[in-house]
Amino acid sequence: MSEAPARRRDGALDRRRDAAPPSRPADAPARIHWTEAGVERSARWRSESGMPPPKRVMIADDRMTADQAYRLACEGTALLWRGDFQNARQLLQALARRND
Repeated sequence: MSEAPARRRDGALDRRRDAAPPSRPADAPARIHWTEAGVERSARWRSESGMPPPKRVMIADDRMTADQAYRLACEGTALLWRGDFQNARQLLQALARRND
């Protein structure tokens, strides 16, 4: 059973408990968050175009197929590459072919 909202001295409802916490101060840098090997990680997000940080980040490596990567990207999930540059380039080329 939920309790009734508290009332302030002036009789108005006090909604501070139910309000969502502020996301971050306006001057704080945006961050992305992900889990890697069971450890929570985060990094500062920078975007030349001013895009907001992605809501979901997944680790991608040599084991991820282009079909899996394409499905995740279509869902709006960012992929954080952990592997060698040449394989990342091949995956990006395969994603471009699927997008065409």
